Amino acid sequence: MNNYVSPVIFDNDELAEGVYASGSGAGECWSMTYSEDQRITPEKNPGEQYVTYRIKAVHSTGLMHISASTTIFVNFTGTGIWGVEVDGVKANVGGGLVSGKNGSNGFDVSCTTTGAVIKRTMLADAYGSGDNFDILLRINDKAGDSVVTGISWSCEKVENVQGTAGDELNNN
Repeated sequence: MNNYVSPVIFDNDELAEGVYASGSGAGECWSMTYSEDQRITPEKNPGEQYVTYRIKAVHSTGLMHISASTTIFVNFTGTGIWGVEVDGVKANVGGGLVSGKNGSNGFDVSCTTTGAVIKRTMLADAYGSGDNFDILLRINDKAGDSVVTGISWSCEKVENVQGTAGDELNNN
């Protein structure tokens, strides 16, 4: 009973038995976009250079499931990247995983000179279709020239009595 997954039932008179049962469905459950939000170059501020990107995510699935976590993989390029910041959580290149909490959302953040991994946990708003979140990613660099070249993500779904769950979904 610990691993119970509620079946999905389709009633179809054209099938021989009239009823077809299926386990949890697979498919994409998040759609994400990103855009440049602010660019601070040496000309604008000689002491601090960074670029911020806004990442918007919408949970869009016909299935009801709870996301235990959503992990976002951000790829970027830039001159002298030394760290990132997400919702108050700061991670330096090579500094390992940094955890933080802001309200009901928790973030684990790590970064290299070519990308960042952002794991969002405690997802009170990732249950059904239309749930969403909106975060800022600040990339700290020496020239203010960082550019996000792409993002991908995965959703860790957990079982619940209201809906179904499946294997971890990935979008690449």
